[in-house]
Amino acid sequence: GLFQSYVTTKGEFVFPKPEHLTLEEAATIPVVYQTAYYGLVDLARLRKGESVLIHSAAGGVGGAALELARQIGAEVFATAGRAEKREYLRSLGVKHVMDSRSLDFAEEIRTATKGRGVDVVLNSLAGEAIATSLSVLATGGRFVEVGKRDIYENTQLGLLPFQKNLSFFAVDLMRMSQERPEVTSSLTAEVVERIQNGAFKPLPYKVFPLSQAAAAFRYMAQGKHMGKILLDLTSPQVEVEVPPGELLQLKQNATYLITGGFGGLGLVFALWLVQRGARHLFLLGRRGATPEVQPAIEALREMGAEVRTAAADVSRPDDVARVVAEINESMPPLKGVIHAAGLLRDTLIENLDWPTCEKVFAPKVAGGWNLHNHIAGEDLDFFAMFSSAASLIGGQGQGNYAAANGFLDALAFYRRSKGLAATTFNWGPWAEVGLWAALHREGKLPKSQGVLSIRPSEGTRIFDYVIEKNAPQVLAMPLTWKDWGEENSETFGDYVASPLGGESLEHSIQESDATVLAAVRAAQGDEEIQQVLEEFLSDQISEVLKIPRDRIERQTGIDRLGLDSLMAMELKVRVESTLPVTLPVVKLLQGPTLLELSRSLRSDLVPRTPQKATPKEVDKQLADSAGREVSSDIDRMSDEEVNALLVKVAAERDKTDGSFT
Repeated sequence: GLFQSYVTTKGEFVFPKPEHLTLEEAATIPVVYQTAYYGLVDLARLRKGESVLIHSAAGGVGGAALELARQIGAEVFATAGRAEKREYLRSLGVKHVMDSRSLDFAEEIRTATKGRGVDVVLNSLAGEAIATSLSVLATGGRFVEVGKRDIYENTQLGLLPFQKNLSFFAVDLMRMSQERPEVTSSLTAEVVERIQNGAFKPLPYKVFPLSQAAAAFRYMAQGKHMGKILLDLTSPQVEVEVPPGELLQLKQNATYLITGGFGGLGLVFALWLVQRGARHLFLLGRRGATPEVQPAIEALREMGAEVRTAAADVSRPDDVARVVAEINESMPPLKGVIHAAGLLRDTLIENLDWPTCEKVFAPKVAGGWNLHNHIAGEDLDFFAMFSSAASLIGGQGQGNYAAANGFLDALAFYRRSKGLAATTFNWGPWAEVGLWAALHREGKLPKSQGVLSIRPSEGTRIFDYVIEKNAPQVLAMPLTWKDWGEENSETFGDYVASPLGGESLEHSIQESDATVLAAVRAAQGDEEIQQVLEEFLSDQISEVLKIPRDRIERQTGIDRLGLDSLMAMELKVRVESTLPVTLPVVKLLQGPTLLELSRSLRSDLVPRTPQKATPKEVDKQLADSAGREVSSDIDRMSDEEVNALLVKVAAERDKTDGSFT
């Protein structure tokens, strides 16, 4: 309950911050020193001249315990999991430093103490390390457990070591503050006094803004930090997640139709539907499923979904009728429709002509009306139409687009008047996917003061919440209210002045990196372009995976470097916000090498003029391509898999007249 604007607590747990400490320094002290003091002084009664083993001594409680043990005059044995942490402890003057990720520390302690062992163990390790640590306690030793995992998992512990008159203490300050507040209050007073007189010093720390809380937890999980990790709540703007409300219930024995299903938004919602339990999808688009989107569709199928696709123009009544007929004849009942098809043709209103309007109206107006006519009688759970904020607040050069979306808004209310399902979403700009993100990458987007972008995870939550609430229309546009209000005060002055304003969902795509693009355009020939892109990608992969650049080899698949789906999304955003390209997450998860990835980007940035190839050239190109693909795959195969592949190749060769290469 601490990650919020205001916290209510008992008065005895509150005290003034010492003037000699910054807020960040002060935040590193109280809880860790309370834990260390209670464990080592109140319970273990650590005395001058005794010895103590402090596990994870570079962490928060470990660092506090190290400082406290020194003040008492005890000999310290310390462990840490990473080499840099062990080096840090040695730099603090700790003589006995060992690896916490190995059980070898026990033998090292026995050697250093000539078999006697240590008087106290402050333990935060789990599993076998507990029994091993007990084994190095001297007669009359005290074991202080500040970890929780083995206690909650009811790990069994043999009593044989306790024949040496040992004591075992478990520390849980949270439970104690709730059930024995007088003890906690006394402990707090003791710690406060030592903070005030400077005896308890701040620990090392790393600060993350609250907007990067997920990154902070990820950093902690990687075990890289020394001291404390802090979340800074003082940022004037904080990105927040939209509360999902009650989750929409999707049916497994139902079909869900998505128009514009092969675009960025369509695929985002296709994935979301399958993740929420949908098992039958029908995706349609004018061009059908192109090779670029096939991996995403296959991924949906691997998740257990039946995915049908069609090259169908939603603005043509016959195409819509054909798709609906196929669903009715051979699929479960249609229960949900997402109309995400759309087209932009920005033109100043004085230059608008009917052909320009007709192109933009086709997917929105004709498409929406065709869907209404052919699905009007269906018993739907939702009929969601993706409109735009432009229909409510306008958009520079988007008179035709605003009008087309205005039709969808009206259609929602028309369907509602007939007792039919309908919701229209007046979306603001989306990050990473959709028309807005594409324009941003191409540098064609006009600046709009205060308007931010919707992340896919936010958009699906908004969709979930609105459909569950059964609202007919919603405007979803993240913005910095003050900045946006100043720019639009003439039109929306009453709203800007109202107390409803607030800053939310702060998220923006970085400005295009002109340096990389300039270097690509200035490069002489493919090799130079390739080198520029490889260096750029190496920098981005290094940042995302937190590994040195020299570990990133041209011929090694990036999946072997530890890339997961979250990192793939981060890498996608970094690349797409810098270069005018589209980089599917699915492609990254297939583990391309740095060489393959840079070649792919190069072909997107520097398109080639098609030339007619001779049959021999085509054969050679296919063979080279297949060779590269197979070569890459063979690197990852076992001997048995390679042998099976060779048998398969030989069988294919025998079926042909010798032309098989």
